[in-house]
Amino acid sequence: VQEGIVMGGYLYGYVLSGVIGGACADRVGGSAILQIGVAGWSLFTILTPLCAPYGIFSVVLCRALMGLFEGLCFPSVHAIIGVHIPGRWLSLVTAIATAASYVGTIVGYWGSDVVLQFAKWPWCFYIFGGLGFVWIAVWRTFGVRDDAAVNGSMFVVPNFRDLFFSSRSAPVYVYCA
Repeated sequence: VQEGIVMGGYLYGYVLSGVIGGACADRVGGSAILQIGVAGWSLFTILTPLCAPYGIFSVVLCRALMGLFEGLCFPSVHAIIGVHIPGRWLSLVTAIATAASYVGTIVGYWGSDVVLQFAKWPWCFYIFGGLGFVWIAVWRTFGVRDDAAVNGSMFVVPNFRDLFFSSRSAPVYVYCA
């Protein structure tokens, strides 16, 4: 029963933040909200085993906060896709992003098994939480910017169709009001 309560704690937070995440991503940009979401869920992933000695309430609260931050991420990704991907490719790129989240779950289960062969269970949380912060550093270096959503101005992004489906590349002008 306690495992169900702890696992449910994540969903309490996750359910509450989806709509909020979408509204924030539309207002300030998907990239900023995505980074906040990943930072928050990574922090609370790391804190989860540290909360365990303090009882079930602290673990459920930590998991709920983790879910709250992770709930920001799907709407943020969709906001990024909506701004940076030409309309003709929206469904394909959304499907790829969704499938990638399931692949991430599979890799996480596999990775946890590998970690558990060499270390105690808290290290699963420390490693995956730490990887979230590494991901943020990579995203800040190579990810998309929120200029259009924040400034409501025209800017140039790569034409993703040409990047993926031909040898030439041409700009796409995107306007976000």
